[in-house]
Amino acid sequence: MYLKKLFSLVLLFALWGCQPDKKQDQETNLNLSFKLKEGGIPYNFNQVFKTNQGYRVLVNTLKFYLSHIYLHTQNNDSVLINDLGLIDFGNAEKQEIKTSPANNTYQGISLFLGVPANLNGTSNPDFDPSIFGNSHPLNLINNMYWTWNTGYIFLKIEGKIDTTGIENVPLTNNWFYHNGIDALYTYKKWDIPFNYPEKTNKTIVFTIDLKTFLEGDSNNSIDIKANPFSHTTDNFALAQRVMNNFVGSISISTE
Repeated sequence: MYLKKLFSLVLLFALWGCQPDKKQDQETNLNLSFKLKEGGIPYNFNQVFKTNQGYRVLVNTLKFYLSHIYLHTQNNDSVLINDLGLIDFGNAEKQEIKTSPANNTYQGISLFLGVPANLNGTSNPDFDPSIFGNSHPLNLINNMYWTWNTGYIFLKIEGKIDTTGIENVPLTNNWFYHNGIDALYTYKKWDIPFNYPEKTNKTIVFTIDLKTFLEGDSNNSIDIKANPFSHTTDNFALAQRVMNNFVGSISISTE
């Protein structure tokens, strides 16, 4: 009996010792995650909210390109973590960008909103968007390419609006802003110190506040009733305001 128990203990320890070390197998990832809010409250498509002008508004489409995403170190070095990505709040799989930079202590992150000129096609008459595979952000399947303008839409936001001020009536009027020419390629940098050690998963959360986007500051609010549509070149001043307000509506944090 004693030998049998001893053999069982030896076997148990042997099996326990053969178990894989989960820490060693753990991946090191820095994920960029994107979320929507309205006035600080989590937002889902088709929820109605009210602007400062008293309009009842909803959003049902939001897509945008991010490019040349860099992390910045204490020594002022820049580390490229992603060339180009498409964020689409209508597709759960396109609300995150996975990266695996070197382990380090970082001081900030920067990016451009939009598609770089060399990939936008506006200055190249031979540009052919069909060369990009189905999984590529620039593939035509994403419905972000203007064939009539031979260039990509950097930011596409659409929704419904009611400007009567009457509660509970259907939102029947459309509004949309489609921004996308090289002059609107917009840079933004955030200072946010964080440590990214070995064998860890960390997330940088980008939160877009729709109310902040529409209200801007006191001089840059967007009046959807007066300006419900833009294809960029038809109202370039509005397109600039849309782009600047959108970048200004983004805050970041780490998890």
